[in-house]
Amino acid sequence: MNWAHVHLVVNHAPVVGGFFVLALGAWAFVRRSAELRRAALLGSAFLAPAALLAFLSGREAEEVVEAFPDVPHALLEGHEEAALAALLAFALAGVAAAAVLLLQREGETPGPRATALCLALLLGAAGLVTWAANLGGQIRHPEARGGFLAQEDPAEDGRGRGRKDKD
Repeated sequence: MNWAHVHLVVNHAPVVGGFFVLALGAWAFVRRSAELRRAALLGSAFLAPAALLAFLSGREAEEVVEAFPDVPHALLEGHEEAALAALLAFALAGVAAAAVLLLQREGETPGPRATALCLALLLGAAGLVTWAANLGGQIRHPEARGGFLAQEDPAEDGRGRGRKDKD
């Protein structure tokens, strides 16, 4: 296992986890449950270190992937910049959630508005990490880049072989 593989494993936590915690938070509001709101805040606080781990493993993975042929350097840079923005957003959402949890622990009861604000910050982080993940996927998957990389020959079937018309 190398750093690129580690990165591919750990980067799913903030991507999937962000949307899971958002769904949990939405359910907490539907159920009007303080316990579920606390769980969503706790999940949001834990996503910040997960995002940091994904970012740090990505820095190491870049060293591995740069050696591969046909890796577009511009995509690596764009992915890294998007990942940094997502990391900062997760840090902000995590600090806000931790602050709300600490206030609750000290006897203060921040209401649903504080939780909603934390979830709004998490929504922004989830959007940014999804953008970063999309750019990361394009690094080794040209089919994910959109558009056509080469013109297709209508006489070929897409696998480099001639197509026989049935007419």
